[in-house]
Amino acid sequence: MSKSPKYTGGPIVKTGPTSGRNRSRTQDGKWKRKRSDTGVDRTKNNLENKYKRKTASNFFWGTIIILLVISIGGNFKNLLKTSKTLIKNDELQEFSNFKEVPVENEIKLTRLEDIIKEAAKKASDELFLQLDKSMDKVYAPVYSAIPHYASFHYSVLGEYTELSAVLLEKSSSAIEQKLFSGFNQRFKEHILPLELIFIQEFNKNLRSSVQQEIIKLNPDLPLGKISKSILTDTSDRVKKFKTITSAVSLTVASGALKTLTQVLAKKIAAKVAVKVTSKGVVKGGGILAGIGVGTAACAPAGPFAPLCGIAGGVVAWIGTDAVIINIDEYFNREDFEKDLVLLINEDKKTRLNLIKNAIIKKTKEIEKLAEELPESFRLKDLTK
Repeated sequence: MSKSPKYTGGPIVKTGPTSGRNRSRTQDGKWKRKRSDTGVDRTKNNLENKYKRKTASNFFWGTIIILLVISIGGNFKNLLKTSKTLIKNDELQEFSNFKEVPVENEIKLTRLEDIIKEAAKKASDELFLQLDKSMDKVYAPVYSAIPHYASFHYSVLGEYTELSAVLLEKSSSAIEQKLFSGFNQRFKEHILPLELIFIQEFNKNLRSSVQQEIIKLNPDLPLGKISKSILTDTSDRVKKFKTITSAVSLTVASGALKTLTQVLAKKIAAKVAVKVTSKGVVKGGGILAGIGVGTAACAPAGPFAPLCGIAGGVVAWIGTDAVIINIDEYFNREDFEKDLVLLINEDKKTRLNLIKNAIIKKTKEIEKLAEELPESFRLKDLTK
């Protein structure tokens, strides 16, 4: 048991060579602290053994630490790689599920095909209505001229004019002048514009249908480049289809009007021939009677009496013609006008069908063009 520092003046060493003595002091007079190796053998062998133990311990723990660092580093690397793979997979998964937002309204080719066909069908329907009205305007003056021509036909002057035209083989020219004056010009003026009307109606229907499609897709976006190229090209091609113009030119150049007037002339010539034949017997007695009356009336004139007789015969001839013509008109004028109307109706129907066929042909050409869209337009051509 150590003695109190009160008597000894400081702490007492418990073990070791200086056991029982006071601890030594430092240079500044303070008592030295207890050694960390107190009670340990500090001989040379003991120190060597201690150093070896400490070295082995350090090596052991150092190895443990190194292996631990390597293990943690490898795991961290794998963890980082796995994390990157997961992130990458998540990104790929997110991209595959990503729905691209369009910047333009592209209409499907199949829908464009339907739109073009519908626009052509509506344009042709509208044109058929326009055609009937236009054809009525072309033939209206012809129908109006029928009563005037009938009055001319049932007159002495008209009969002699028609008879002369038959003899001179110019009867068709006379009919053309009186019934069909300005006909070809009217035909071109009223029918040729139908080509332009068709194009205008087609483009109007096309724009309307495309606008409806844009509203369905996205009204805030413009029409796509590909769709716009297809529609523009289609519209340009439709303008080049001059089927109606060709039909009008062919009708005028073919001499269809000449053919019609020749048919009318033959019918009229036949009627004139019948009238001349039937009037021959009646006129014979009338002329003789006229000559006799004229000669008797001019008997006091002496040598001029025969001239009076001839004049009387001419008056009797013309008078007989006038009477017979009036009788003929009374019984046959209505039928004559009906015959003219029927012949003109037939001609109108023929021309009407010709133009309608041209419209149908134009519509089919556009439908064929629409059906060829998938082959005519390719993305690589439209993006140049």
